[in-house]
Amino acid sequence: MKAMKARYLASYRTNHCSHRRGRTESADATWGSQHKHQAPNSDITNNKAPLSDCSTKPSLRTVHPIIIMPTIGLLLGSARTNGNAAGLTAWLLSLFNQRHGNNILDPNDPNFFEIVVVDPHTPPHPLGPVTDPIMAALIKDPSHYASPSTKQWSSFITSCAGIIILTPQFNRGYPGELKNALDHLYWEWRDKPVMLATYGGHGGDKCAAQLKSVLEGGLNMKYVCDVNITLPVEFVRGQQRVKARDFEDSPTSADVDLATSGDIAFLKQYADSISLALDMLLDAVKNQQTS
Repeated sequence: MKAMKARYLASYRTNHCSHRRGRTESADATWGSQHKHQAPNSDITNNKAPLSDCSTKPSLRTVHPIIIMPTIGLLLGSARTNGNAAGLTAWLLSLFNQRHGNNILDPNDPNFFEIVVVDPHTPPHPLGPVTDPIMAALIKDPSHYASPSTKQWSSFITSCAGIIILTPQFNRGYPGELKNALDHLYWEWRDKPVMLATYGGHGGDKCAAQLKSVLEGGLNMKYVCDVNITLPVEFVRGQQRVKARDFEDSPTSADVDLATSGDIAFLKQYADSISLALDMLLDAVKNQQTS
């Protein structure tokens, strides 16, 4: 087992979600029913193991430690099923696994993290407008949320040590469903390190600027950096898309040679920036956990 993990989260469960490092299955077609218990993995601007048999010697009972893996939540800005989100997610996770996947599992290793990708079509993601009668900033006890889905969203975000937001730029801004996902909560976001990866025909810098104001100023998150990815016009207005299957065969290695991979070769220029941004996010998380 490796220290670095990445998995899709089709529905948040408080007990266990099975996963395998470095796989993603047909993520291009839909983010919904086909992603139950699956797993895959610009420029920077700013189990419990069972107890031993103690029936005869209770004083010699051995308790194995529970390993808790710090979680980085990866939120998708767009819920479109025919866009570039699935492919860019698989690419980002492949970079993460390529850079960190050779670490040996060690619960004392500060580089022991897991990225959990939230499917925007299923719980705990709260699609839809904010309808709670009390503003989130006034709710410090999650049990006081009126909506069970908001309570579930609160539980998941609270469990995350850091956040990555991967989002397209829409009309010089960011998608409404992302704003709703953010506005359902307030205290749960506070002080969490966050990294942005925006994309679009113009790189998503205006989207990033708006989000930085909301995340840093409005929600008091620790804004780490952003990476802006300019998509070729055929990936925005045409039929070309970054597809998850482009990274399926070798998601944890450098076997996908973007320099010779035809239509997605443009991603190569952003690989170092994304890898550095991920390092910066993990450093921010580690610093916060040890402070």
